[in-house]
Amino acid sequence: MGFSREKKRIIKLKKLAEANPRRFKIQLAFVVACGYAVVFLYFLSLVALITLLIIFAHRIPVRLIILLFILLFFIARAFFQRIPPPSGLAADKEKYSELFAVIQEAKELTNGPDLYKVMINHEFNASVIQIPRLWLLFGGYRNYLTLGLPLLASLSAEDLKAALCHEFGHLTKEHSKFRQRVIKIAAVYEMLGELNIFILLLFYPFLKIYFPILEGYIAVYQRSDEYEADRIAFNAVGKTAYAAALWKFHVLG
Repeated sequence: MGFSREKKRIIKLKKLAEANPRRFKIQLAFVVACGYAVVFLYFLSLVALITLLIIFAHRIPVRLIILLFILLFFIARAFFQRIPPPSGLAADKEKYSELFAVIQEAKELTNGPDLYKVMINHEFNASVIQIPRLWLLFGGYRNYLTLGLPLLASLSAEDLKAALCHEFGHLTKEHSKFRQRVIKIAAVYEMLGELNIFILLLFYPFLKIYFPILEGYIAVYQRSDEYEADRIAFNAVGKTAYAAALWKFHVLG
């Protein structure tokens, strides 16, 4: 049984990401930029259509005007929706000095950036996210580290340090910043894909071609980020320590 077109695309992109990660990310950045540009032009064309209808139409089709305004609203909301901070309780640095000492050591080993807050929740996981200060994805960012209580109760200080080096690897390479731009444009196209073909007009053929390509890049990109963070943690704490931490993380989780 042969592979589908989407599967073949993912296999090809995976080989490219492994052989030439820089070229893969440049291609992904170009695909994402094209997605933003086309949606922006589509948004402007809708504004122009509404303006022409209001100015030149003798009998304005009210339902059509309302429909176009609703479409504009959903596109704008998808772009400007604020990214919420991670859930949990903010850890006090003085109260949990031993935890913050391990975090600081991992930060120094990876040349990682400063953290805005360390959040504690009830999940068996560790994660980071970089949230823009403004609604747009430009300007300053705040770095959040989230740690789960079950994870902290299960790992030793050395294992935790190895896991934190992986998370700081994401921050060092600013994976979260670019990932948010990718996810945001994907969310916009997913939302548009759920609309009626007659509403999207000439945009629909592009949507049907573009979105599967973007999905293929995202599938490979998410794994390539993890591998890059793994390499940073591997170099920071060594092969044995990181392998032991990974084993415990997955088995105990």
